[in-house]
Amino acid sequence: MNRDTRRSREGAFHAYRLMDRHDEAGRWRPNVDIYETEQALVVVMDLAGVSPDNLSVDVTPRSMTVTGKRTRLVRNTVRRIHRLEIPHGAFETVIDLPAPVDPAQAQASAHDGLLEVILPLPVPFRPEVTAQAKGPR
Repeated sequence: MNRDTRRSREGAFHAYRLMDRHDEAGRWRPNVDIYETEQALVVVMDLAGVSPDNLSVDVTPRSMTVTGKRTRLVRNTVRRIHRLEIPHGAFETVIDLPAPVDPAQAQASAHDGLLEVILPLPVPFRPEVTAQAKGPR
């Protein structure tokens, strides 16, 4: 494959990748991992460059909404831009949760460019059954 063909393919793939990372309103969408432990759902979002002061997390029993803003770090002294791939600006991500959670117990922390939200699963309803001893028959 010659160099121009390779560049053309890379450019098309790059444009598709960037398009896929934005919502219908043109806002960027952070990458998200969701996994489940015995006690909780864990949501991890890639938010490198987003200050915790610019984040809002809202949890309901069946969904989680994260809104925030990442500012572009391009310096005023830039002579020419060769590539801009890091999305910036406002974002809103609504996640439908695969199981109901207890919003009052949600815990969020930001570290190493990641937002981690731990959403405890409710304890299944287990009726308490007590045995009563009966006298001899």
